[in-house]
This record gives sequence, C-alpha cells and structure tokens, in this order.
Amino acid sequence: MWRLRGQSMLEMLWVLPLVMFLGCATVQLLWLFLTHQMLQSATVFMVRQSSIDGARTTRQLETLYQAMRPLPGTAMHVPLIIRLQPSDSAIIQYAEPVTVEGQRYYRLTTDFNLVRMQGVRYDAREAWLRSRIIQYEVVWCQPLKVPVAAPIMAYFLSYSVDAKQQYCNVQRAGREPMKAVTSRAAAALQGPLDIPWGAVRHPDH
Repeated sequence: MWRLRGQSMLEMLWVLPLVMFLGCATVQLLWLFLTHQMLQSATVFMVRQSSIDGARTTRQLETLYQAMRPLPGTAMHVPLIIRLQPSDSAIIQYAEPVTVEGQRYYRLTTDFNLVRMQGVRYDAREAWLRSRIIQYEVVWCQPLKVPVAAPIMAYFLSYSVDAKQQYCNVQRAGREPMKAVTSRAAAALQGPLDIPWGAVRHPDH
C-alpha cells in the first residue's frame, strides 16, 4: 500500500508540472492569437490610411499604436513596417523623382491615371497598375507575460534564425521576452505616394 501511495505521489509530481505548463502555454497562445487578430485589423486600417495620406512613417506608427492600445500587455517598442509593394524596381520605373523641402522622393501619382496609362506600353500596363497598389507587412513585438510558458518559449525564440523574430529579440532590451506577430494588408492608392530616395535600393548600389 505504501509503495502504491509513493508511486502515485511520484506520478503526481511528474504530471502536475506538465499540466501547469500546458495550461499556461494555452493561455499564452490564446493571447498571441488575439494579438494577431487585432494586428490584422490595425494593419488594414493603417494601409488604407497610408493609401490616402502618402504612407508617412510617423503617421503609420501613430495609427498602429492607437489601434493596438486596447490589447492588454503591450509594451512600447517600434513595430517594423515593411513595404512589399510597389517593389523598388517598379518605383524606379514608374515613379517621378521630386524634391520636397530639400528631400528627394520618388512620387507615384494617382491623378489622371487613365491618361497616364496611355503613355505606357501595352505589355507593361499591368505592371504599371500594380505599382498603384500598396502592400505592407507589419511586425509587432508582443511581450510574453504568462508565467511558466513565457521563459520556455523565450529560450527557443532566442535561437530563432527568423529575421523578424530577431528584430523583436533586439527590441526586448532587458524586458520581457517578445514574440514577433506579423500581418499583411494591401490597398489601392487614393492619393500620391512619396517614397524617400534612400528607402529604394538602386541596381547600381
């Protein structure tokens, strides 16, 4: 009887930490799922706003912070905003170089699109139209705050070779471990888009 009772105690000592970890991991994963859902909505709103006001970085960050504010457990950091479309080659080919207040930009215009498209070769018109669609990817660094699960997840995330996760590892800076949560959205340009000259990679560089 004592042997059986001792065996049951050992089994409980082995099972209890596992159950605790699974419970904490479930809570943390649900938290990350909620983060992704909110980030998706925030990204859509940000991209639509960018299609109107010219995709100013400060405005994009303000929009993201405002949209993600209701999410519990966020930490102040700089989300990574990646332009996926138009591509650098499309910008160089179809945008107009302009100078605004001494700064050089590539400008994609939206006025008189039908007239402008008439000056584009027929086989290049599809690419020209695609250059008037913007797509961004947002990398949001969400702190892992659930006990038990967070340290274990952080250990594996610290060895991640994914560039987006590495970005969040740097953003951590002595705080809670952070998980990279990503989202994408696209929208047609409603106003002129100014891309800083230095943000475009040129073939000769």
